Amino acid sequence: MEATESEEAHDGGHRERRRTRDQQENMEEDMDRMRAPQMEWNRQRSRQSNTEKLKHRLLAATVGEGKTSPLRTMPQERSQTIKKLVASGDLWTF
Repeated sequence: MEATESEEAHDGGHRERRRTRDQQENMEEDMDRMRAPQMEWNRQRSRQSNTEKLKHRLLAATVGEGKTSPLRTMPQERSQTIKKLVASGDLWTF
């Protein structure tokens, strides 16, 4: 049984839409791959910034500058936080 011209055109339309959709998906995957290093850099930078802020707060709490710091009023939690930072290498002690 032969396919009519309208059936072939109909099938061709489906193929073209599928090809277009596949191309769009491939472009999106490529963009995600290209963005991944920048996103990882942003995560690292944010993590580093948070660590710097925490180190500053700990230093202020231990030196006495931040008298209202919640870490100053909770020595047990401050001690645990300092131990974690020292263990991770983010805070050095002398």
